[in-house]
Amino acid sequence: MSPTLLFSSFHNYLDQGSGAAISAREVLRELARRGWRIRVLCGSLFDDATADENSFYATLKRRDVTPTSNANALLLTTTN
Repeated sequence: MSPTLLFSSFHNYLDQGSGAAISAREVLRELARRGWRIRVLCGSLFDDATADENSFYATLKRRDVTPTSNANALLLTTTN
């Protein structure tokens, strides 16, 4: 069984304008390449003050991430 890591942040993990988010993605991508099972729970706060809900969903679409929601949660899954 491979190790599992949950990365949790109030800030958005997919934020292209955040050096911290970019670095986190690189580290987690490398862990995944080495066999770790990675899960991410993040908020919708972007460093870019002009980012809004539409830009969040556009970012998800560009990254082939499919959001599934119900009254209590938003689940993000990749298609690859």
